[in-house]
Amino acid sequence: MENKLLYVAFLREDSDAVGFVKKVYAQCRAMNQLGRRAYLLISQKDRAVCYDTWTGREVVREHHYSPKAIFVETPAWKRSTASYFRMTEFLQFAATLAESLDVQEIYIRRVKPVLPQLSLWLQRCRRQERKMYYEIPDYPVEAPFKTDWPAYGSYVLDQAAFRFGVYPLVKKIVAVSITPVADPKVIAIKNGIDLAATPVVERPAFHHPDEAFVLAGVANLASWHAYDRIIKGLNKCRAPIRPEFHIIGDGPVSDELRQLAVAEGVEDRVIFHGTLTGSELDQMMNGVDVGIGILGNHRRNFFGDSSLKNREYCARGIPFLLASEDSDFPVNLPFVFRTPADESPVDIDRLFFKYMQHRHRNTPANIRSYAAEHLSWEQKLRGVFREVPIEEGKAHEGSA
Repeated sequence: MENKLLYVAFLREDSDAVGFVKKVYAQCRAMNQLGRRAYLLISQKDRAVCYDTWTGREVVREHHYSPKAIFVETPAWKRSTASYFRMTEFLQFAATLAESLDVQEIYIRRVKPVLPQLSLWLQRCRRQERKMYYEIPDYPVEAPFKTDWPAYGSYVLDQAAFRFGVYPLVKKIVAVSITPVADPKVIAIKNGIDLAATPVVERPAFHHPDEAFVLAGVANLASWHAYDRIIKGLNKCRAPIRPEFHIIGDGPVSDELRQLAVAEGVEDRVIFHGTLTGSELDQMMNGVDVGIGILGNHRRNFFGDSSLKNREYCARGIPFLLASEDSDFPVNLPFVFRTPADESPVDIDRLFFKYMQHRHRNTPANIRSYAAEHLSWEQKLRGVFREVPIEEGKAHEGSA
C-alpha cells in the first residue's frame, strides 16, 4: 500500500517569508525520497491549496476562504480577526483532506495559537490510527518578558493548550533545536537544505584585491540579524580593499539600517536590494565573497544557531560569517568565519584576512561537497521516519 503523508503548513505561500516556504517544499521533497507520497496543504491570502509534491506541484484541491477569513494588511484588529477565521477554515479543510486522501501520516508545522479545533482534529486522527508529527521550528519556544502582560499571557495560555491538547496526541514532536533535548517524545533536528533547488555559485576561486570585497546578507530583516554590526564595521576597515554590504530582503528594521548607513557615512557601500528570488537571487549570489549569517542571536538570549541561511550559503558554495555556535559547522571548517556574539562592530579587516588566507581551499565545489555530505533534508528527517514502507529513494521522477 502506498504510504501517503499530509504536510500541514499554516503559512502564506504568497507572503514575503520566502525562506520558510522554501523550507516546507524542501521537506516535502525529502519526505518523498524517504518513502512517502507527500501532499502539502498551505495557505494563501484568499484560499488554502493542497499540492501533490510527488508529481511536482499539482493542485489536488482548493478551499476558497469566506470573506471574513481573507487576509487583510490593516487594520491590526481586523487582520487578527481574519487570521482566526482563516485558521479555523484551514484546519477544517485539513481534516477533510486527511480523510479524502486517506493519508497514513500527518506532519504539522506548528500552529499558533493552538485552537480547540486543532486538538479535536488530532483526537479524531488518533482514533483513525494516523501517525502524527508536530514540528516546532524554534525549540524551545522563547517566552516574552513578563512585563509585557498581553504577550506573556498569550504565551502561557498557548503553552498550556499545547501541553494538554497536542503533546499527548501526536506520535513525535520534531524540534528544530540548537540544544540537546532529553524528552524521549521529542526528536531534535537541525535545519537542512534542498540541494537540488540550490545552485552552486559561479565565481572565481579567490578574490582579486582590486575588486570589491562583497558581503551579503539574506533575511527577513529583524533586529537579531544585527546587520548594523556590519555597517558599523565598514568605516573601520583599513585593508586595501573596497568592502560592500548587500542586503537582500526586507523587514521591520530596513529603515533603521538605511538611516544607520547614512549616519556612518557608508551609504554608498550598503546596497539594499529588497526581496530577491529565483534567477535574480542566483545571479546576485554569484558575485558574493562572504555570506552574512545571524549576528545578534544574543539579543534574544539565543546562544546557538540553526539558521537556514547558513545552510543555503554552504549549499551554494559561499564562505560565511557566524556569531553563534552552529553544531553542523565545527570550528575547524575553513569556510566558516566567526565574530564574537556581542555588540562590537564586525572586524572587516580580520574577515578579509581570513578570507584570503583560505581562498585556495574555499572553492565553491569544496564547500558544496560539505553540504551534500552533512546538510540535506533527507539526512535531517531520516531519524524522524524510522520505518520506511517503500524502497527509499524511489520517489517519482517528476518530484519537485
